[in-house]
Amino acid sequence: MSNVIAIDDRDGRLKARASIESLLVAIQREAGSERGIADDLNDNGLDEWLVNGAYVRSIKIPAGVTFISHLWNRERLWMILSGTMQVRSELGDSSVTAPNILMAPYGSRVAAYAETDVQFAAVTGCPEADDVSQCEDIVCASDYGYFSYPWNELEVS
Repeated sequence: MSNVIAIDDRDGRLKARASIESLLVAIQREAGSERGIADDLNDNGLDEWLVNGAYVRSIKIPAGVTFISHLWNRERLWMILSGTMQVRSELGDSSVTAPNILMAPYGSRVAAYAETDVQFAAVTGCPEADDVSQCEDIVCASDYGYFSYPWNELEVS
């Protein structure tokens, strides 16, 4: 499955974003928590490292789990080490099977469904952190107002 949305397609990206945000609200409502089942997943399979300014996260995601990423304020690499998942981002829908390394869309959340058990890792720069416990607060944005998007730049030109 592949449904590509051009990076400067404002309406297409905002429609995809609205779909992801609606799914996030539904998951939070169903779980009865703002974090959904993230704490359980983190407690049972998240490893984090800070290596020479690189923040690395690796997590085991069981088959059948749908999750929404944080809103990261930095570019990052994703590594799908094992398994298959369906991914929806502002740039479209795709099926990702391990092994696979890709650049995560900057300035947006991503929704994913683990078709099989998935071992997933993400890497981003976080040179200002002294300890891994600081990284999530540093690399995650609280809302979309933090970002400038391609269509913003186009409208200024």
